[in-house]
Amino acid sequence: MDVSPVIKRNYRRFKTIAPISLHFYIYFQFVLVLAIAVFFLFNTHRFTFVHKFSGALLILSAIMNFGFLFERKKWGFFLESIRLVISFLFITYVIHQSPNFTLILFICSLLALFSLSWLTTQAYYFRK
Repeated sequence: MDVSPVIKRNYRRFKTIAPISLHFYIYFQFVLVLAIAVFFLFNTHRFTFVHKFSGALLILSAIMNFGFLFERKKWGFFLESIRLVISFLFITYVIHQSPNFTLILFICSLLALFSLSWLTTQAYYFRK
């Protein structure tokens, strides 16, 4: 008795195709996360344990979320928007005593707004 599944010749295991605009968004976010991770790793001696743990968790969640976005999961879109807001709040909290607080806050605000607006233009691809 043969119980092996029938495999079609044109069968594709993963049928998710991400549009090029989504690729650019994920690439842009990856470069930002990479820059933040480099800064984070070179300055770990300045952070408390809670900051280190929270920062590592945010970096890890960002990288995981890129996979969810490539797979075009509905909840990946929701998690990405939450991640952007939480990342902005975390960076604001960490740098609140920095002498360049206003400049860094302005740059982070622009990046967060730009990323959220770009993400909302990609919302169409997450409706299934």
